[in-house]
Amino acid sequence: MQRSLLTTIFLALSLGFVLATDHAEILDGMNQHRDLDKQSSKKQPARGNGGATVKLLMEDNSPMVPRIMLPMQIGSQGATANVYLAGLNSDCIIATSAYDPSKSSTANDSHLAFNQGPGGPVYEGKIWTDTIKVAGLSARNVSIGSFPQKDGFGMCGIAWNSDNSFLGPDQKSFLKNMRKSGVLQPPTFSIQYSLHGKSTASFGSAVPAVRGRWHASDPQAPGFWTLQSKIASIASYMIIDPSATSILGSTQDIQALFDHYGVGKNTFRDKDGFLMATFPCDRPPKVVIRVGRLNIPLTKEVMAFGKDAKGNCVMPIVGDDNSQYPISLGSPFLASIKSIVFNIETRSMHIVPL
Repeated sequence: MQRSLLTTIFLALSLGFVLATDHAEILDGMNQHRDLDKQSSKKQPARGNGGATVKLLMEDNSPMVPRIMLPMQIGSQGATANVYLAGLNSDCIIATSAYDPSKSSTANDSHLAFNQGPGGPVYEGKIWTDTIKVAGLSARNVSIGSFPQKDGFGMCGIAWNSDNSFLGPDQKSFLKNMRKSGVLQPPTFSIQYSLHGKSTASFGSAVPAVRGRWHASDPQAPGFWTLQSKIASIASYMIIDPSATSILGSTQDIQALFDHYGVGKNTFRDKDGFLMATFPCDRPPKVVIRVGRLNIPLTKEVMAFGKDAKGNCVMPIVGDDNSQYPISLGSPFLASIKSIVFNIETRSMHIVPL
Protein backbone atom coordinates (compact mmCIF):
# COMPACT_ATOMS: atom_id res chain seq x y z
CA MET A 1 0.00 0.00 0.00
CA GLN A 2 1.27 3.43 -0.88
CA ARG A 3 -0.70 5.13 1.86
CA SER A 4 -1.60 4.10 5.37
CA LEU A 5 -5.23 3.92 6.42
CA LEU A 6 -4.78 6.79 8.84
CA THR A 7 -3.21 8.96 6.15
CA THR A 8 -6.13 8.27 3.82
CA ILE A 9 -8.58 9.22 6.54
CA PHE A 10 -6.55 12.29 7.46
CA LEU A 11 -6.77 13.44 3.84
CA ALA A 12 -10.52 12.90 3.84
CA LEU A 13 -10.78 14.88 7.07
CA SER A 14 -8.53 17.72 5.90
CA LEU A 15 -9.77 18.01 2.32
CA GLY A 16 -12.27 20.73 3.20
CA PHE A 17 -9.56 23.02 4.49
CA VAL A 18 -7.43 22.57 1.38
CA LEU A 19 -9.93 24.22 -0.93
CA ALA A 20 -10.16 27.38 1.16
CA THR A 21 -6.65 28.49 0.26
CA ASP A 22 -6.89 28.35 -3.51
CA HIS A 23 -10.52 28.53 -4.55
CA ALA A 24 -13.23 29.80 -2.41
CA GLU A 25 -15.98 31.99 -1.03
CA ILE A 26 -17.55 28.76 0.03
CA LEU A 27 -21.18 28.71 1.01
CA ASP A 28 -22.60 26.74 3.92
CA GLY A 29 -26.07 25.26 4.31
CA MET A 30 -28.20 21.91 4.56
CA ASN A 31 -31.40 19.80 5.58
CA GLN A 32 -32.78 17.03 7.94
CA HIS A 33 -34.63 13.95 9.54
CA ARG A 34 -34.15 10.31 10.72
CA ASP A 35 -35.70 6.76 10.94
CA LEU A 36 -35.42 2.87 11.23
CA ASP A 37 -37.05 -0.40 10.04
CA LYS A 38 -38.43 -3.79 10.97
CA GLN A 39 -35.66 -5.95 9.64
CA SER A 40 -33.97 -5.74 13.02
CA SER A 41 -37.13 -6.42 15.02
CA LYS A 42 -36.43 -10.10 15.55
CA LYS A 43 -35.45 -10.12 19.21
CA GLN A 44 -33.69 -7.09 20.47
CA PRO A 45 -31.49 -7.17 23.57
CA ALA A 46 -32.44 -5.34 26.74
CA ARG A 47 -32.75 -1.59 26.44
CA GLY A 48 -29.73 -0.93 28.61
CA ASN A 49 -29.06 2.79 28.88
CA GLY A 50 -32.42 3.54 27.29
CA GLY A 51 -31.25 5.32 24.15
CA ALA A 52 -30.77 9.01 23.51
CA THR A 53 -30.67 11.69 20.83
CA VAL A 54 -27.86 14.23 20.77
CA LYS A 55 -27.48 17.43 18.77
CA LEU A 56 -24.51 17.27 16.42
CA LEU A 57 -22.21 20.22 15.92
CA MET A 58 -21.25 21.63 12.53
CA GLU A 59 -17.77 22.66 11.47
CA ASP A 60 -17.14 26.38 11.75
CA ASN A 61 -16.15 28.25 8.58
CA SER A 62 -15.92 25.11 6.48
CA PRO A 63 -14.90 25.93 2.90
CA MET A 64 -16.73 22.80 1.73
CA VAL A 65 -19.94 21.06 2.72
CA PRO A 66 -19.43 21.03 6.51
CA ARG A 67 -18.88 17.89 8.50
CA ILE A 68 -20.77 16.98 11.62
CA MET A 69 -19.13 16.42 14.99
CA LEU A 70 -20.37 14.34 17.92
CA PRO A 71 -19.90 15.98 21.34
CA MET A 72 -18.85 13.57 24.08
CA GLN A 73 -17.54 13.71 27.62
CA ILE A 74 -14.53 11.59 28.49
CA GLY A 75 -13.02 10.47 31.77
CA SER A 76 -13.56 11.39 35.40
CA GLN A 77 -13.26 15.11 34.73
CA GLY A 78 -15.82 15.08 31.93
CA ALA A 79 -13.47 16.58 29.36
CA THR A 80 -15.49 17.54 26.28
CA ALA A 81 -14.28 16.45 22.87
CA ASN A 82 -16.08 17.13 19.60
CA VAL A 83 -15.20 14.23 17.32
CA TYR A 84 -15.67 13.55 13.64
CA LEU A 85 -17.45 10.30 12.79
CA ALA A 86 -15.00 8.59 10.45
CA GLY A 87 -16.24 5.94 8.04
CA LEU A 88 -12.87 4.28 7.41
CA ASN A 89 -11.83 3.27 10.90
CA SER A 90 -13.28 1.59 13.97
CA ASP A 91 -11.83 3.32 17.01
CA CYS A 92 -11.17 6.71 18.62
CA ILE A 93 -8.08 8.90 18.50
CA ILE A 94 -8.19 12.15 20.45
CA ALA A 95 -5.59 14.87 20.95
CA THR A 96 -4.41 15.53 24.50
CA SER A 97 -5.54 19.15 24.18
CA ALA A 98 -9.13 17.86 24.14
CA TYR A 99 -8.69 14.95 26.56
CA ASP A 100 -5.65 14.22 28.73
CA PRO A 101 -5.89 10.68 30.14
CA SER A 102 -3.24 11.42 32.76
CA LYS A 103 -5.77 13.73 34.44
CA SER A 104 -8.59 11.18 34.53
CA SER A 105 -8.86 8.85 37.53
CA THR A 106 -10.93 6.39 35.45
CA ALA A 107 -8.33 6.09 32.67
CA ASN A 108 -6.31 2.90 32.37
CA ASP A 109 -2.97 2.80 30.58
CA SER A 110 -2.78 -0.27 28.34
CA HIS A 111 1.01 0.20 28.09
CA LEU A 112 0.59 -0.15 24.33
CA ALA A 113 1.63 2.40 21.74
CA PHE A 114 0.23 3.12 18.30
CA ASN A 115 1.70 4.84 15.31
CA GLN A 116 0.56 5.17 11.74
CA GLY A 117 2.75 5.87 8.73
CA PRO A 118 4.72 6.23 6.58
CA GLY A 119 3.46 8.26 3.66
CA GLY A 120 1.82 11.20 5.37
CA PRO A 121 0.84 12.70 8.71
CA VAL A 122 1.87 10.37 11.51
CA TYR A 123 0.01 10.16 14.79
CA GLU A 124 1.94 8.51 17.58
CA GLY A 125 0.77 8.00 21.09
CA LYS A 126 -0.45 5.65 23.79
CA ILE A 127 -3.58 3.55 23.99
CA TRP A 128 -5.76 4.13 27.03
CA THR A 129 -9.22 2.95 28.04
CA ASP A 130 -11.72 5.23 29.71
CA THR A 131 -15.42 6.01 30.04
CA ILE A 132 -17.15 8.01 27.33
CA LYS A 133 -20.53 9.65 27.76
CA VAL A 134 -22.75 10.53 24.81
CA ALA A 135 -25.95 12.42 25.65
CA GLY A 136 -25.57 11.19 29.21
CA LEU A 137 -25.21 7.53 28.21
CA SER A 138 -22.01 5.84 29.38
CA ALA A 139 -19.76 3.45 27.48
CA ARG A 140 -16.98 2.03 29.65
CA ASN A 141 -13.50 0.81 28.79
CA VAL A 142 -13.48 2.48 25.39
CA SER A 143 -10.09 2.25 23.66
CA ILE A 144 -8.69 5.72 22.97
CA GLY A 145 -5.54 6.55 21.06
CA SER A 146 -4.13 9.60 22.83
CA PHE A 147 -1.56 11.76 21.05
CA PRO A 148 -0.07 15.22 21.69
CA GLN A 149 -1.61 17.92 19.53
CA LYS A 150 -2.83 21.42 20.31
CA ASP A 151 -5.82 21.79 17.99
CA GLY A 152 -8.24 19.55 19.90
CA PHE A 153 -8.58 17.12 16.99
CA GLY A 154 -10.58 13.98 17.61
CA MET A 155 -12.41 11.30 15.68
CA CYS A 156 -14.25 8.09 16.44
CA GLY A 157 -14.73 5.51 13.72
CA ILE A 158 -18.08 3.96 12.86
CA ALA A 159 -16.69 0.85 11.13
CA TRP A 160 -18.27 -2.03 13.02
CA ASN A 161 -15.23 -4.25 13.59
CA SER A 162 -11.52 -3.89 14.31
CA ASP A 163 -10.24 -4.83 10.85
CA ASN A 164 -9.68 -1.11 10.30
CA SER A 165 -8.31 -0.19 13.68
CA PHE A 166 -5.52 2.36 14.10
CA LEU A 167 -4.87 0.90 17.51
CA GLY A 168 -4.59 -2.76 16.52
CA PRO A 169 -6.99 -5.68 15.90
CA ASP A 170 -7.03 -6.59 19.60
CA GLN A 171 -8.82 -3.34 20.45
CA LYS A 172 -12.60 -3.49 20.55
CA SER A 173 -14.31 -1.21 18.04
CA PHE A 174 -16.05 1.95 19.23
CA LEU A 175 -19.46 0.64 18.12
CA LYS A 176 -19.00 -2.77 19.75
CA ASN A 177 -18.10 -1.07 22.99
CA MET A 178 -21.14 1.18 22.73
CA ARG A 179 -23.29 -1.90 22.22
CA LYS A 180 -21.73 -3.85 25.09
CA SER A 181 -22.33 -0.89 27.40
CA GLY A 182 -26.02 -0.79 26.45
CA VAL A 183 -25.94 2.46 24.49
CA LEU A 184 -26.88 0.62 21.28
CA GLN A 185 -29.78 -1.48 22.54
CA PRO A 186 -31.37 -2.18 20.05
CA PRO A 187 -28.14 -2.23 18.00
CA THR A 188 -29.00 0.78 15.88
CA PHE A 189 -28.01 4.41 15.46
CA SER A 190 -29.06 7.12 13.03
CA ILE A 191 -27.77 10.37 11.58
CA GLN A 192 -30.00 13.26 10.57
CA TYR A 193 -28.04 15.99 8.79
CA SER A 194 -29.32 19.53 8.33
CA LEU A 195 -27.51 22.55 6.94
CA HIS A 196 -30.01 25.05 8.30
CA GLY A 197 -31.83 23.16 11.03
CA LYS A 198 -30.69 20.80 13.75
CA SER A 199 -28.44 17.85 12.95
CA THR A 200 -28.82 14.93 15.34
CA ALA A 201 -27.59 11.43 16.08
CA SER A 202 -29.86 8.92 17.83
CA PHE A 203 -28.77 5.76 19.61
CA GLY A 204 -30.50 2.53 20.58
CA SER A 205 -34.14 2.81 21.63
CA ALA A 206 -34.21 6.52 20.69
CA VAL A 207 -34.08 5.51 17.00
CA PRO A 208 -37.73 5.21 15.89
CA ALA A 209 -38.93 2.09 14.09
CA VAL A 210 -39.59 2.59 10.38
CA ARG A 211 -40.78 0.53 7.48
CA GLY A 212 -39.11 0.18 4.15
CA ARG A 213 -36.15 -1.35 2.46
CA TRP A 214 -32.85 -2.02 4.19
CA HIS A 215 -29.64 -2.02 2.18
CA ALA A 216 -27.06 -4.63 3.14
CA SER A 217 -23.45 -3.51 3.44
CA ASP A 218 -20.84 -5.30 1.33
CA PRO A 219 -19.95 -8.49 3.28
CA GLN A 220 -16.42 -8.30 1.85
CA ALA A 221 -15.80 -4.78 3.14
CA PRO A 222 -13.67 -4.73 6.30
CA GLY A 223 -16.29 -3.21 8.58
CA PHE A 224 -17.11 -0.23 6.35
CA TRP A 225 -20.71 0.85 5.87
CA THR A 226 -21.21 0.53 2.12
CA LEU A 227 -24.20 1.05 -0.15
CA GLN A 228 -24.58 -0.62 -3.54
CA SER A 229 -24.83 2.60 -5.52
CA LYS A 230 -24.56 4.04 -8.99
CA ILE A 231 -23.51 7.52 -10.11
CA ALA A 232 -23.74 7.94 -13.88
CA SER A 233 -21.93 4.87 -15.28
CA ILE A 234 -20.01 4.03 -12.11
CA ALA A 235 -21.64 1.31 -10.03
CA SER A 236 -20.12 -0.22 -6.91
CA TYR A 237 -20.45 -0.46 -3.17
CA MET A 238 -19.76 3.09 -2.00
CA ILE A 239 -18.59 3.98 1.51
CA ILE A 240 -20.68 6.09 3.88
CA ASP A 241 -18.21 8.48 5.49
CA PRO A 242 -19.61 11.38 7.55
CA SER A 243 -16.06 12.74 7.95
CA ALA A 244 -15.70 13.46 4.21
CA THR A 245 -16.69 16.92 2.99
CA SER A 246 -17.22 15.71 -0.57
CA ILE A 247 -17.96 12.72 -2.73
CA LEU A 248 -14.41 11.43 -2.91
CA GLY A 249 -12.98 8.83 -5.28
CA SER A 250 -10.09 7.90 -7.50
CA THR A 251 -9.03 10.45 -10.10
CA GLN A 252 -10.02 8.05 -12.89
CA ASP A 253 -13.55 7.55 -11.56
CA ILE A 254 -14.06 11.22 -10.78
CA GLN A 255 -12.80 12.34 -14.20
CA ALA A 256 -15.33 9.93 -15.74
CA LEU A 257 -18.08 11.57 -13.67
CA PHE A 258 -16.93 15.04 -14.68
CA ASP A 259 -17.00 13.98 -18.35
CA HIS A 260 -20.49 12.52 -17.93
CA TYR A 261 -21.83 15.71 -16.39
CA GLY A 262 -20.23 17.93 -19.02
CA VAL A 263 -17.62 19.57 -16.81
CA GLY A 264 -14.67 17.39 -17.81
CA LYS A 265 -12.88 20.30 -19.47
CA ASN A 266 -13.41 22.60 -16.50
CA THR A 267 -11.13 20.76 -14.11
CA PHE A 268 -8.37 22.11 -11.90
CA ARG A 269 -5.99 20.83 -9.24
CA ASP A 270 -5.86 22.40 -5.83
CA LYS A 271 -2.52 22.95 -4.12
CA ASP A 272 -2.52 19.40 -2.74
CA GLY A 273 -3.26 17.85 -6.11
CA PHE A 274 -6.93 16.93 -5.69
CA LEU A 275 -8.93 16.98 -8.92
CA MET A 276 -11.92 19.31 -8.94
CA ALA A 277 -14.23 20.92 -11.50
CA THR A 278 -16.39 24.00 -11.93
CA PHE A 279 -19.67 24.75 -13.69
CA PRO A 280 -21.85 27.84 -14.35
CA CYS A 281 -23.94 28.36 -11.22
CA ASP A 282 -27.11 28.95 -13.25
CA ARG A 283 -26.73 25.58 -15.00
CA PRO A 284 -25.86 22.99 -12.33
CA PRO A 285 -25.45 19.39 -13.47
CA LYS A 286 -28.15 17.06 -12.15
CA VAL A 287 -26.09 14.60 -10.12
CA VAL A 288 -28.17 11.61 -9.04
CA ILE A 289 -27.04 8.76 -6.79
CA ARG A 290 -28.99 5.57 -7.34
CA VAL A 291 -29.31 3.38 -4.23
CA GLY A 292 -31.51 0.34 -4.76
CA ARG A 293 -34.80 1.73 -6.02
CA LEU A 294 -34.07 5.20 -4.70
CA ASN A 295 -32.88 8.06 -6.87
CA ILE A 296 -31.14 10.59 -4.64
CA PRO A 297 -30.35 13.88 -6.43
CA LEU A 298 -27.79 16.14 -4.80
CA THR A 299 -29.62 19.26 -3.65
CA LYS A 300 -29.13 22.68 -5.23
CA GLU A 301 -27.48 23.88 -2.04
CA VAL A 302 -24.98 21.05 -2.11
CA MET A 303 -24.20 21.69 -5.77
CA ALA A 304 -23.51 25.37 -5.04
CA PHE A 305 -21.32 24.87 -1.98
CA GLY A 306 -18.45 26.99 -3.29
CA LYS A 307 -17.29 29.35 -6.00
CA ASP A 308 -14.02 30.03 -7.73
CA ALA A 309 -12.54 33.48 -8.40
CA LYS A 310 -14.58 33.80 -11.61
CA GLY A 311 -17.88 33.15 -9.86
CA ASN A 312 -18.30 29.60 -11.15
CA CYS A 313 -19.61 26.95 -8.77
CA VAL A 314 -17.38 24.08 -7.68
CA MET A 315 -18.58 20.48 -7.91
CA PRO A 316 -18.90 18.68 -4.53
CA ILE A 317 -17.04 15.77 -6.12
CA VAL A 318 -13.28 15.34 -5.70
CA GLY A 319 -10.66 13.03 -7.22
CA ASP A 320 -7.61 11.68 -5.40
CA ASP A 321 -4.67 10.19 -7.34
CA ASN A 322 -3.82 7.89 -4.45
CA SER A 323 -7.27 6.67 -3.53
CA GLN A 324 -7.30 2.98 -2.64
CA TYR A 325 -10.97 2.73 -1.79
CA PRO A 326 -14.33 2.88 -3.59
CA ILE A 327 -16.10 6.21 -3.83
CA SER A 328 -16.95 7.72 -0.43
CA LEU A 329 -20.31 9.40 0.06
CA GLY A 330 -19.68 12.20 2.54
CA SER A 331 -21.58 15.29 3.69
CA PRO A 332 -23.05 16.07 0.22
CA PHE A 333 -24.89 12.73 0.31
CA LEU A 334 -26.05 13.11 3.93
CA ALA A 335 -27.31 16.61 3.11
CA SER A 336 -29.40 15.23 0.25
CA ILE A 337 -31.40 12.71 2.31
CA LYS A 338 -33.55 13.11 5.43
CA SER A 339 -31.75 10.49 7.48
CA ILE A 340 -29.83 7.24 7.49
CA VAL A 341 -30.13 4.44 10.06
CA PHE A 342 -27.44 1.84 10.73
CA ASN A 343 -28.04 -1.63 12.22
CA ILE A 344 -24.77 -3.13 13.47
CA GLU A 345 -26.32 -6.57 13.96
CA THR A 346 -27.63 -7.00 10.41
CA ARG A 347 -24.97 -4.64 8.97
CA SER A 348 -27.53 -2.86 6.90
CA MET A 349 -28.79 0.69 6.40
CA HIS A 350 -32.17 2.31 5.91
CA ILE A 351 -32.49 5.61 4.05
CA VAL A 352 -35.28 8.16 4.30
CA PRO A 353 -35.21 10.37 1.19
CA LEU A 354 -36.12 14.06 1.15
